[in-house]
Amino acid sequence: MKTSYKIYVAVLLAIFTILGIIEYNTPVPLSWEYSFSKSDKIPYGEYAVYDMLEDIFPGKKISSSELPLYNVLDDSAKNTNLIIINKYFAPDTLETNTLLRFVARGNTAFIASEDFDGNFSDTLRINTKTYYAPYKANDSTGLNFTNDELWKSGSDYSFNNGSVDNYFKKCKDADVLSINSHDSAVMISLKFGKGTFILSSVPMAFTNYYAIKNPQNDYVFKALSYLPIADTHWDEYYKMTKHKASTPLRYILGNDSLKRAYYLMLLGIFIYMLFEAKRKQRIIPVITPLKNTSLEFTETIGRLYFEKGTNKGIAEKRIRFLFDYIRTNFKLNVLDHDGEFYSSLSAKTLISIDELKELFTFILGIQNQMVLDNATLLKLNTLIEDFYKKTH
Repeated sequence: MKTSYKIYVAVLLAIFTILGIIEYNTPVPLSWEYSFSKSDKIPYGEYAVYDMLEDIFPGKKISSSELPLYNVLDDSAKNTNLIIINKYFAPDTLETNTLLRFVARGNTAFIASEDFDGNFSDTLRINTKTYYAPYKANDSTGLNFTNDELWKSGSDYSFNNGSVDNYFKKCKDADVLSINSHDSAVMISLKFGKGTFILSSVPMAFTNYYAIKNPQNDYVFKALSYLPIADTHWDEYYKMTKHKASTPLRYILGNDSLKRAYYLMLLGIFIYMLFEAKRKQRIIPVITPLKNTSLEFTETIGRLYFEKGTNKGIAEKRIRFLFDYIRTNFKLNVLDHDGEFYSSLSAKTLISIDELKELFTFILGIQNQMVLDNATLLKLNTLIEDFYKKTH
């Protein structure tokens, strides 16, 4: 058993070592997941954009949080920027009211999202729509600014087809800051109280993929330059991945390398259990239980007495066992054969006094005889057995 166990362990270690070497030398596949998180360096993360903030807002405090707005925004904050970038933005009533109060006090909120929904869009009376065009392999969508100082001459900022197709269909009382190649608004400015909302319908334009791709990175820098130079808070709560569970198993299954290792470990455990369950076991001998030979012993003793012709001895032992039975079970002195003895024994056994007197008279007669014949011994046995049956 120990030898087979060592073989299984050695095989598993060899497999893990080989897979580890292969995994170490295998290039990590590029993830095209939408995350919009400052921690992700994948194409659609925000690591590069977040890194720009110190250059866009020099000398100002840059902070971030994974908490909802009502836990982050200070009611006394003024001249502060808030940046939210995600594919979808639909805060609940409490979050919307907190955001509206924040901007109304004189702060600026930059929100980039393909879709705005809920109380937020209803309050600002905005609505986005997607431009659908026939797909062409080399097609691209252009963006540019309406401000002459920011306008890119010669050609628009070019983005991959399908990445910046959303635009503002409804934006009453808003100043248009940027448009697409179809002259539709993709970035607008809305005054609210003492502050300003700057909204963009093309969050993909603010991801790593375009922030580090020339000349599109200039678009990101110019768009964020509409915010005043002030302390800036970056949101990490309203993200595509914020609802993912953070359990260890979820983390393992979310990583391709760890997931393969996890499944391989389960497979190894299963194989070990399968082969270990089939190992040869020592045969357990069948032990025959001891027989109850009391009956055989009694019959042997009986035959011995009968063959020896000691009827008197058998009768005396039968009588002695009977007397012991009466003393043990009925607590009576069998040596006093008076009227009280018969009355007490009759009351306890429900046997008539006459029958009891017959039994004990017969016993007394046997005790006075020196030799017993077979007929007398059989009658004694019949009377005693009858007594036992009636008292059980």
